[in-house]
Formats: sequence, C-alpha cells, structure tokens
Amino acid sequence: MNDPDFIDLRNKFLLSVLIIIVFLIPTILLFVNKFDVGSSKIVKKINKKETMLVFITSPDCKKCKKIENILSNNDVKYYKLDASKKFEYQEYLQELSITRKDVVIPTLMYIEEGSLYATLVDITDGEDLNSFIENYGLSN
Repeated sequence: MNDPDFIDLRNKFLLSVLIIIVFLIPTILLFVNKFDVGSSKIVKKINKKETMLVFITSPDCKKCKKIENILSNNDVKYYKLDASKKFEYQEYLQELSITRKDVVIPTLMYIEEGSLYATLVDITDGEDLNSFIENYGLSN
C-alpha cells in the first residue's frame, strides 16, 4: 500500500472524483432552477391563495400578440401560460380542477384567492378584453 505508483493513481482518481462533484452539483442546481422541475410559479401562487391573472396562449396563436399588447397598454400584470408546454399546462389545469376541453386558446383566467373566479375564453376583440379588465379592476 505504500507503493508510490498506487498512491499516485489513487490521488489522481480522488482528484478526478472531486472535480466531477464540484462541477456536477452546480450544473444540476442550475438545471433544476432554470427548468423549474418543481411546481410552476402559477401553481405555487394558487396554493398560497393569491389573486392573479393568467393568460393561456400558444406559439401558433395569431390573436395572442394583439391581446398581449392590449394587456400591456392597460398596464395589466399577468402570468403567461404556454399551452404547448404540456407538463406545466396540465399541472395548472389540474390544480384548478379544469379539463383541457374547458379552455380555448387564447383564454384569460382571473384567479382570486387561489380559486378560478372568471374567464374570458376565445378572445376575439379588444372590446371584450377591455370590459374584462375594467370589470375586475385589473389595470394598475
């Protein structure tokens, strides 16, 4: 066991393991935080019984950009939920006891104290959206 070659090999192995651990742990933490492997922010807010507006959209939605512009122009704070991100989307719907059949893209959901309070489904014009914003006092 006092063989210098063995000691040198053992030290190199231990150093290699240490280097791998030092780089692997931060990489795993970065991955978990970046992709939020746990519950989404929206689900966390629902569980905390918070009030919020959620805009359900998808990359192929043609009306969604117009709706986002109206929300921004009215200084409305909202959370965007991409229906194409299946895991997060399904987790959110399940938390509110909603099925995918209940939602048409684009949809606005007003969550009050962690419960679904009102929805605006298949938004087609700015007039309905502005009325929704006004009725629920969503402008800041």
